[in-house]
Amino acid sequence: MSDDALVLSYYDSVLRQSDVLLLEPPHWINDRLIGFVFEYESRRYDYAAFVAADVAQFIKLSSPNDVTEFMAPLELSSKEVVLIPVNDNDDAERSGGVHWSLLSFIRKTNSFCHYDSLLKLNTEQAQRIADKLRFCLLPDKPPSFQDVDCPQQTNSYDCGMYTICFVYYVLHHVLEGNEKSLKEVVRPETVALKRKELKELISEISLQYCKQ
Repeated sequence: MSDDALVLSYYDSVLRQSDVLLLEPPHWINDRLIGFVFEYESRRYDYAAFVAADVAQFIKLSSPNDVTEFMAPLELSSKEVVLIPVNDNDDAERSGGVHWSLLSFIRKTNSFCHYDSLLKLNTEQAQRIADKLRFCLLPDKPPSFQDVDCPQQTNSYDCGMYTICFVYYVLHHVLEGNEKSLKEVVRPETVALKRKELKELISEISLQYCKQ
C-alpha cells in the first residue's frame, strides 16, 4: 500500500497510510490523527464539544467577535465540556505545529484546564484560545484558567499521544468524578498502548466500512 493510499474516510476525518504509519514510534502524530480521535469520540459523547485543530487555530488567531460568530452553530453554551487541541504554531495557513497540548473547559467548575506534557510550553497559546472562546460559553462569570500538574513525556515525540490520553482522562475520570489522579492514569506505558489501540481502532472501522 502506498503512503498516499486512503485508509479511512470517517465523517469529516480522512486518514491515509502515511498518517497511520505515524502511530509507530518514534514518530510525531499529526493533526489528522488527533482529528480522527475527536471525530470518533464526538459520536459517543453528545454532551461534549470536540473542537478541530484547524478551528482551534482560527480561534487563537482571530478577533473575539469573529470567534463568537463563527462558533455560534456549535452551541458551546449547551455543552458540559469543551475539548480543544492546542499547538505552538502561529501560522494562520497551518493547523499543525511542533508541540501539542490539550485545553478543556469544564462547565460544572467553570474552569479552563490546560494539560501539557512538556513544561507548560503551550500555556500562552492555550490562554489566548481561552480568552477568546469564553465569550461563546456564556458562563455566569469569567472562567478560571489553570495549568494542570501533568505527567511529562519522556521523549521528544509523544506530545500528540499525551494530548489524546489527556482527552480520555477528562472524559472518563474528570467528568465521572473518578478519584484516580492524572499521573496514575497517564503513564509512559499508557501512551505506548494508546498508539496500538488507535491503530487497531482505525483498522476495525476501516473493515466495517469496507463491508457496507
